[in-house]
Amino acid sequence: GEYRDAIERLQRSLDTGTITDRELGSRTQFMIGRTYFKFLKDKENANRSFVKVLAKYPGTKIADHPYLDFLNEK
Repeated sequence: GEYRDAIERLQRSLDTGTITDRELGSRTQFMIGRTYFKFLKDKENANRSFVKVLAKYPGTKIADHPYLDFLNEK
């Protein structure tokens, strides 16, 4: 139930540059969005996070995830 703490830790890892692998970075950003969406029911922050996956990590495996299909159509 400590989803916001988990999101903060993941975001801090991305912001500080601790994660240098693009695939891991994209999955981490995706997990932030998924946590907002699935567990916190916060669609606005989920969408922001998913948009960052596509903007910062194009061509990564997770960028093809079905959760992101609706963003690719815009």
